[in-house]
Amino acid sequence: MVEKCVYIFLRFLFIIKRRIYCIRNDKFQKIIIFAYTGLGNFILYTPFIKELRKIFPKSIVTIIYDNKTKCIESIKGSNLFDELIFFKRNSSIIKILKMIIKLYINNYDLSINEFHNKSTTLMLLTALSMRKYRMGHITSPDWYNKWDFIYNIPVEMKRNQHEIDRYLMFIAKLGFNKQVINKSTFFFISKEDKNFAEDFIIKNELEGKKIIGIQAGSSSPTFWKRWGEEKYAKLSNLILQIPDTEIILFGSSSEVYIINRISKMITKKHINLAGMTSIKQSAAIINKINILVCNDSGLMHVAVAVGTPVIAIYGPTDYTRTAPLGKKHIIIRKEYNCGPCFKLHGQSEVRNCKFNYKCLNDITEEEVFKVIQKKLITL
Repeated sequence: MVEKCVYIFLRFLFIIKRRIYCIRNDKFQKIIIFAYTGLGNFILYTPFIKELRKIFPKSIVTIIYDNKTKCIESIKGSNLFDELIFFKRNSSIIKILKMIIKLYINNYDLSINEFHNKSTTLMLLTALSMRKYRMGHITSPDWYNKWDFIYNIPVEMKRNQHEIDRYLMFIAKLGFNKQVINKSTFFFISKEDKNFAEDFIIKNELEGKKIIGIQAGSSSPTFWKRWGEEKYAKLSNLILQIPDTEIILFGSSSEVYIINRISKMITKKHINLAGMTSIKQSAAIINKINILVCNDSGLMHVAVAVGTPVIAIYGPTDYTRTAPLGKKHIIIRKEYNCGPCFKLHGQSEVRNCKFNYKCLNDITEEEVFKVIQKKLITL
């Protein structure tokens, strides 16, 4: 009911207020970027943020975020922004109004919203606090956005387009049609976290060994991204048969129960780091290992950003949208007529899979192991 009322109010307001401006790039003195997406999705946002920083080096860039997904950790400590504003999406109406006033007083020239977020609260913030340019993705193939009318710099996505390219379309919309843009993603690791990783390698006597990372978890709502726990355990036992090879299990505090079950099924010595390190510490350690074997997850994108080869096990997710880019990375998936079923609109379809996630479960530990063996030869 609240969402409907907000929609009607903003729709009426923008009949009068909406105006398409002639873009004046030199006037972008203050830019605000909304960061309310998952860690992996935000990392795919970073090539655009890097490019924006290059084009507008003198602009003040502010990131408004909610720490729920820890996505801000990917750029914290870097020079890609000037200011952080913490704001929870589920704040009270009083706090929302205070934030609208604060943003309005700050007088941002340009606001940029990611397409994953269509929150009523953030649409209110965008609509009422931004004085001039409001840029965001509008209704596109496989994706509907009822808030299209809020943006006066609308950007339409293409079907089967990678998320990195969807964000880089913002650059073209701002009038910068550069032919060659660096699409590499970004994750900032501090000197302190680098030292932590180096100490970890020395303390665990891992120098000179082949280190394979295993990341078997995912967020609770995306349980369908997880390859089987027994499969990961069997794969780990196969890997540990290779001389001078070590395994590190990675996972967040919310994934500890999953990783611990896998750990108990691994018959040889290994390292279980689930819930023991911060995202930045995990990133620093992943930077030191040879390969990360993982589900389609935030940590997969972390590994790509820090330059570690990834072997990613994909199920229902639309790989054309989120697959790791680069020749050093490999995705393993099964090609079935029903997949990939999780696109931008596919939550209900993927949650009620008629085939018991056959696309994921039919991948065997033996075929993943063969890919790892081949990969190790090239390193």
